[in-house]
Amino acid sequence: MALVTNTSAETPLLWAGTALAPWFDHVVFSCQIGWRNQTPAPTHQAALDALRRPAAGSVFVGDGAGGELAGAHHVGLAPIQITCQADGDQPTTPWPGTCFQNLVHLPDHLDTLGA
Repeated sequence: MALVTNTSAETPLLWAGTALAPWFDHVVFSCQIGWRNQTPAPTHQAALDALRRPAAGSVFVGDGAGGELAGAHHVGLAPIQITCQADGDQPTTPWPGTCFQNLVHLPDHLDTLGA
């Protein structure tokens, strides 16, 4: 599993000490490769390359901010929007494809998504 994230230069410095770090095999920080998630191909493809996986049969999960789901779709990933929000977060742009309120629903649907 890979994490693809738009972030500032400080995040990669702190990443290894976070509770999330052990869950991911690879991390693609946009600030390190010079591209943002919504740019079709570079960040999504970097994650696929690191995982040695084709886009077909792989999913991208995000909140939809900044066009990241369209970028994932562009490289052949199955984009899934998670619509839950923390207090004070801005509403995300609605995605016409697969959406879940919460990540807990994702594992039950991976087979139907071809992943």
